[in-house]
Amino acid sequence: MSDRQLPKIVVLATGGTIVSSGASAVQVTGYSIDKVRVDDILATVPALSDIARIEAEQISNIDSGSMTSAVWLKLASRIEALASDPDVAGFVVTHGTDTMAYGAAALSCLIQSACKPVILTGSQLPMSATDTDARRNLSDALLCAERGRAGVWVCFCGRVI
Repeated sequence: MSDRQLPKIVVLATGGTIVSSGASAVQVTGYSIDKVRVDDILATVPALSDIARIEAEQISNIDSGSMTSAVWLKLASRIEALASDPDVAGFVVTHGTDTMAYGAAALSCLIQSACKPVILTGSQLPMSATDTDARRNLSDALLCAERGRAGVWVCFCGRVI
């Protein structure tokens, strides 16, 4: 399938474990999120390019515990600005797990007329961990953004909430 036939999904990254480095599968504390960017994690899953044309933006690169309403407002503003583009089929927001539910709630209130899928995802282990859930969660989120219903959703561990 050529790029022209694939839908365009915008991945907006905020930080969290999914873009972290330095943690092992055994010990997930002590990781660093200041060096890994969204393009780095997307490059580790080449099969994603079979799902969609991906456009990625780094909104922030913070630990989930440091998430603020200012970041959620920035996300909502960016999503609303891009949603009018007819080529954009949906959005994936990579987010830390500690505050992901709050992020989903905030975005569902801030984006009142979500006419495209907005899918939040993250991971329990960094992309670099051998047995990470990041690859599956990211792939599932892209599929949900491409095929899913309009609105704000969380896609994690094979489930859509």
